[in-house]
Amino acid sequence: MKVIDHMSVFKSILMLFLFSLSLQATPQESGESKSAYYIRLASYLNESYAKKAYLASDLPVMLVFEKPFYTLLNGPYMTKQEAKKVLRNIHKRYKDAYLVYLHTKKSAKEPGKKETDTVHSPQTNPSLMQQGITLYNAKRYEEALALFDRVLIFEPDNLLAKLYYTRTLVKLGLYDEARKKLHELKQSSLYKTKHCTIAMLEDTIRSHQKQHFWHIAFETGIGYNDNVNLTTDNPYTRYGPYLLKNNTHKAKSRYLLANLLLQHRYLNAQFGWTTTLYSYNELFHSAKGNTLNFLQITSAVDRKFNRQFLSAAVGADTTRLGGEKISDELFFKPAWGIRINRSSYLNCYTQITKNFTRFTPDRDYDKYEAGTSFSWQKGRLKTVLSASAAKYDATSNKRYDVAKNLSILALYLKYHLSRRFDATAGFVRESHRYSKLDPVMGYRRKDIKKRWQTQMQRKLTAKSALQLSYEYTKSNANINLYTYKNRIGTLVWKYHF
Repeated sequence: MKVIDHMSVFKSILMLFLFSLSLQATPQESGESKSAYYIRLASYLNESYAKKAYLASDLPVMLVFEKPFYTLLNGPYMTKQEAKKVLRNIHKRYKDAYLVYLHTKKSAKEPGKKETDTVHSPQTNPSLMQQGITLYNAKRYEEALALFDRVLIFEPDNLLAKLYYTRTLVKLGLYDEARKKLHELKQSSLYKTKHCTIAMLEDTIRSHQKQHFWHIAFETGIGYNDNVNLTTDNPYTRYGPYLLKNNTHKAKSRYLLANLLLQHRYLNAQFGWTTTLYSYNELFHSAKGNTLNFLQITSAVDRKFNRQFLSAAVGADTTRLGGEKISDELFFKPAWGIRINRSSYLNCYTQITKNFTRFTPDRDYDKYEAGTSFSWQKGRLKTVLSASAAKYDATSNKRYDVAKNLSILALYLKYHLSRRFDATAGFVRESHRYSKLDPVMGYRRKDIKKRWQTQMQRKLTAKSALQLSYEYTKSNANINLYTYKNRIGTLVWKYHF
């Protein structure tokens, strides 16, 4: 009679069981699958754009095709906390990024084929759509909006998702975005069956849309000018055959600044209309007779066409020096602009000005000006490059110091050091070429002015800021009477509401 060793039998059965499990897990017979968290960075309809973004990314990414989109994913992450930490770090570069939970399946090897990873979308859109509608009915609009957005990523032609997405935007008070989505719905086949619903949404958006905007800004501060009368540095000035000794000393002056801006803007679906009143005042000059008052009123109409805009402005301004009026102006300024891409803009303008000089006779003139500016912003840095040319035509031929051609080149750099602090540097070059001969010198006057500007601004609150600025001007002229240097510094407190 044989004695059965129960322990050895149990070990044999266990080994057979483990061996069978290992056979089932071999990749030749079946695929391995796992789930993980990914960060959805961006989606593209164009394959070439998607590949360029894939190659340009400084993150470990993979490109997934889910009809009709090419989606850029970063991951995988095993825990949600780990994925959220990475999302917070990259959110400045990828503002539309968010977390997705995806199922990754490793396909079995086939002869002549490499092993590949395929990523499938989350539980598909019918269940997501139903969850979104449930959240919408429960008035949990933020969560519902996120789900409708996910549905539209994988099914951009889902009209029902577009409709609920628009309704959710209206509930959240995002009327500008809702208006854009509503325009898409009106162009779709859904408009025939949901005409009443879409019309009600349109009325709601129109009733809540702000059509009148007011902006009021006030500035006050102190300023210092070391050459308020623009006196030359040369000890002697030659004017034709005469050698004149310069007995005029530079007039240095301290003063108080008080500026005011009032602006009203009317906006509807077709155009915008802006009316602006601006007042600039230098008060209580320590050098008497230099109090400056400037007042300008402007009214402008503008219209946007996708990435382009057109505007036309008319205005008038008046200037007083030492309490006496020195000039009045009327002007007309049409402009055109285009947004080239997300970070750059191009503006062009022309301006016609009629000037009436009051402090001396026969100095009235007409000015014809044209200019362009290009602005580019990348991250915290903003660059503006501008160029303009103007022609001054004297109304009277009795004076030789009015008619001239003026050209201006300017470059400005602005850098946001932090959320509350920014710095600006600028350089301006002006070329003044007078048209008529100076009767004493026997040649035409020519001035070259170079101006360097720096500015530092610190936000104190959401509505106020402190600004420190410095400006240095150097003028070189072929008549040394008009050669001078000038320095201006200001400290200004700003408030707007």
